[in-house]
Amino acid sequence: MPLLQFYTNPGQLTPAEKQDLATVFTARYAKAMPAFFVNIVFHEIPEESFFLAGEKTEGKFVRLTMEHIAVNFSKEGERGEQMTKTFLGFVGEEFKKRFESRGWRWEFNILDTDKKYWRLQGFEMPPLDSEAIEVWKTEQKASAWQ
Repeated sequence: MPLLQFYTNPGQLTPAEKQDLATVFTARYAKAMPAFFVNIVFHEIPEESFFLAGEKTEGKFVRLTMEHIAVNFSKEGERGEQMTKTFLGFVGEEFKKRFESRGWRWEFNILDTDKKYWRLQGFEMPPLDSEAIEVWKTEQKASAWQ
């Protein structure tokens, strides 16, 4: 599972913009895993509670944290370094094209969490290259596997 959490001020992103971000990010992750793994939450933080450099963000700052569990870049060695670079490039380009023309500042980070501590409907995740994961992708839900 990736858990993506966007932090903005209320009304900073329209419902259509939120849907578009959810669609684009889910599609990117779905290249490697079932789409239902992707959780996206938009937190709208009141202006008097969201600061950058000690100043109110005033609807001009977007923060994204991504928690990776299904795939941990940090555990993939040299391949993971390239995966990190490519993925962070993708996120940066998406943010740049959406937010820089508006004069907004933005930042993001990835947290790797060990998948051995993660369960879906009580099931351990099958390997990403297994037949079981293909069933999960097709059914878009977790199920028993061997």
